[in-house]
Amino acid sequence: MRKHGLAADPERLHHVQDLLANYPQISAEERGEVLHYLRKAPALDAGLLTGIDAIRPQLDQFRADHRQQLGLQRRDYIVIAVVLLGVAMICALLWDAGIG
Repeated sequence: MRKHGLAADPERLHHVQDLLANYPQISAEERGEVLHYLRKAPALDAGLLTGIDAIRPQLDQFRADHRQQLGLQRRDYIVIAVVLLGVAMICALLWDAGIG
């Protein structure tokens, strides 16, 4: 079933769907394409894949096999830490100024 009118890039979504349908018998390059798509595609597009019953087992297996690559990257943790530090500094400055 291929009804993905909501997808930002339906052709790309269909391509990834086809790759996942053949998982794990796909090449390393194709695995890279799926990883890139799952990390960078709009959330709605990546979420649409979970609603396709025909590839759900392969998608679940792919996510389990590539948990490390699909999780937060070191860069993400650094960004989170910098944002939290910035918020803490602003709160401290406002507290010292008597505003908070």
